[in-house]
This record gives sequence, C-alpha cells and structure tokens, in this order.
Amino acid sequence: MDVKEPEFESTSADEFLLLDLRVRENCLEATRGVDEDYALAANKAGIGFIETNKAIIVRDNTLNELHSIEAAKLNGVKRFLYAARTYVYPGHLKNETAFSPL
Repeated sequence: MDVKEPEFESTSADEFLLLDLRVRENCLEATRGVDEDYALAANKAGIGFIETNKAIIVRDNTLNELHSIEAAKLNGVKRFLYAARTYVYPGHLKNETAFSPL
C-alpha cells in the first residue's frame, strides 16, 4: 500500500491499496484479515525536505506508527514487524561510520 500509485513501474504485489496510514480507519482497513504486518511505511524524502520539515515528518510518522500498531492489535494480527527509521539518528551523525552499541 502507499499514498500514491507506483510511479516508475507497476507493483508486483498480489493486492495494492491506496491508503494514507496517518488515518486510523485506513490502518484498520489495511490490517483486516492480515496475519503478518511489516510496518515499513514512512514520510520520507530528500535531505533538504527532511532538514526543513522535521515537525511534519515526526507528526506523520508518529500517527502512521501508532495507528498501525493499534489496528494490528484490534484486528488480531499475529506478527508485527516495526522497523526504525533512519530519522531516529541525529543529523550531525549522518556521515559517521563508527558507532558503538548503546
């Protein structure tokens, strides 16, 4: 699913839904009858947009994630995979290659 039709080639998905996951009802629709949910959706763009629209990105991704988790629970999804976004890393570390585990 996505908020827009595939731009460069057609999808190979068995089913494609045009849904905005910032909307709770859309998350409920997307997870209805689903056993596994791979939560990979995010508001993402180039670094110029990211650096000048941080509040918009945080809001959009937070709504998406919270609604997706709640919808999966309400619809009895058996497995839910949440993948952290690169946006969780501070901007000044984006070019760093040496990290130590927390």
